[in-house]
Amino acid sequence: MADGVLLPMEFTARETIIAPETKTEMESLPVAKDSGIANQFHINKLPLTINDQSVTMTIDSGIHNSIVNILVWHRLGEPRLEPVTFTMYSSSGTQLKLKGQFMADVNYAGRVYQLPLIVSEQPDIDNLLGRRWLPALHLDWNRIFHCIGGAPQFQPESDNHRQLALKMTDTSYSTDHFYVNVNVEGIAIRLMLDTGATNSDISLAQWKLIGKPRLKTTRLQIVDAAKNALPLEGVCMVKVKYCGQEALLPLVVTSDPVEGTIGTNWFEKIRFDFNSIFDQMIFPEKPGQL
Repeated sequence: MADGVLLPMEFTARETIIAPETKTEMESLPVAKDSGIANQFHINKLPLTINDQSVTMTIDSGIHNSIVNILVWHRLGEPRLEPVTFTMYSSSGTQLKLKGQFMADVNYAGRVYQLPLIVSEQPDIDNLLGRRWLPALHLDWNRIFHCIGGAPQFQPESDNHRQLALKMTDTSYSTDHFYVNVNVEGIAIRLMLDTGATNSDISLAQWKLIGKPRLKTTRLQIVDAAKNALPLEGVCMVKVKYCGQEALLPLVVTSDPVEGTIGTNWFEKIRFDFNSIFDQMIFPEKPGQL
């Protein structure tokens, strides 16, 4: 979640899984002509206009709600806020301080939407575009995350997407995380696809499951939304297979019992069909918010 250093705000584990894409579908995805390592730090940034002000947000599939910090709220003219009736936590269990929520006028590439936006009392939290906005914007996410340049591209609209976008304006609903099945060191494992995280990570238990690949110490620091540092055991290089693709990729190991996460540092070597994955918007059996 968020800028590669923030992990998902949802504190409770989800039980959602989606079918992996086929190799044929993977081969049809666009490929960037020039995808340098530096791209991974910028591919999840989306420049928007909110209430006539320019705001760059991190596309964060690891959270449900979209959120901005209080400094941005001041810049937007301090629109009237409604109370927030739910609680949000960092991955370390710290409760986040929320000031309120409002319906924002969001403009992207000439298209205007009215979308719910949370305001954090923290001035240093990143501005995050959560799952709740994905159906309304309905961008060609593959072009964004595979670093394809050119004018903004939208996916064709359908009645299903319009109904889903309308449902997302209802604050009584939450959504589940997106998961994909990958093969790591010969072991099938389910990982959460988190476009807001730069680094891919697993827990100690998952590290043991894949055979305890050799760990190296790291100076990397990963902090959550409450700015609490995640305890790291080290980083290992692992063989990853996904839908006919293979790559040797870095994987951070943490002693926190977090869900395994795929961050943007894997996107250059392994292509995911983000359009299809983001279409699999699934709701908990009991609607609610975290």
